[in-house]
Amino acid sequence: MRVRNSFWAMLVQDEVGSRDAVVSSIRQAMQDALDELSSPDARALDATVSSTQDISELWNLRSDLTNVMAAEQGIEAARTRVNLITDMFGKY
Repeated sequence: MRVRNSFWAMLVQDEVGSRDAVVSSIRQAMQDALDELSSPDARALDATVSSTQDISELWNLRSDLTNVMAAEQGIEAARTRVNLITDMFGKY
């Protein structure tokens, strides 16, 4: 019984670790996109993204990211980049 419990504990721990890694990689992708921008709005959003720990908060910041990127790079470039980031959420 103890071996089975240890096995399940290990699986749960791996799942939590991989979820943390996904959140971290999404946050980094958003920050990388914002690093290409120079507006004060981009810097403010970067600070928000940096402090966000929750996947749902990152999800909700996608529209802000799109708007800030579109202002400097155009809507098509913003949508393309944010769609790539959106795809990353499927790994969570």
